[in-house]
Amino acid sequence: MAYQQFTLAQLQALFYEQVGGNTNFFRLDEATRILQESFRVFNCLTGFWRDRVAMPALTAGQHWYIVPASLLTYILRVEVNGVPLQSSSLYDLDYGRGTWESEICTAGTIPTAFAPAGVNMFAIWPASFAGGESLVVEGVVPAPVLTSVGSVNLGSDELEMILDYAGHVAQFKEGGQEFEASQEVFKEFLKQAGSRNAVLMQSSKFRTWMGLTDQKKRPMRQPSPHVGAR
Repeated sequence: MAYQQFTLAQLQALFYEQVGGNTNFFRLDEATRILQESFRVFNCLTGFWRDRVAMPALTAGQHWYIVPASLLTYILRVEVNGVPLQSSSLYDLDYGRGTWESEICTAGTIPTAFAPAGVNMFAIWPASFAGGESLVVEGVVPAPVLTSVGSVNLGSDELEMILDYAGHVAQFKEGGQEFEASQEVFKEFLKQAGSRNAVLMQSSKFRTWMGLTDQKKRPMRQPSPHVGAR
């Protein structure tokens, strides 16, 4: 798909097309805030804007590391000496290897796995033996701030998703049938976000929200008919 640079003024004009050109009901600064929210929600669900952060070298015996929140919104991948670590979870480490926080690499080896803890903290296992190995973290960066960037590079699909969500948020102010009708647009936005993010599709809450649960719905039990008094 072709990507294009969009300025804030262009995005505002496209937003007003979504709401029938109603510039009186939606002020310009309000349109900007709605668009900014759309960018942030879109980015959190899809991980569209990403970057790699070179962290300080590993410290001997240290398991926990923190990425400055201003640099990454959440962590996707960790490399030590250019080698990607296996992705794990704190649950797997705690219940699969209860002594992991006391385990250290042998001389000449590097850690093998990382586990996110929150949005910008992660653990590595085992800890570095002597320290000094390079550490690079890849993750999702904060969405662009529309009032401080000259333009934003978006494809047609990304632009459509962002404008759909912006239209849905705008209809919340309208209320009534207009907001009710926008629920289908919102659901389609979530569906498209899920198709871009495999992690999101594994979330039980997201799948339930989208009606994708594997649990079969049971029909309501009807009481057995009884013959009444004659």
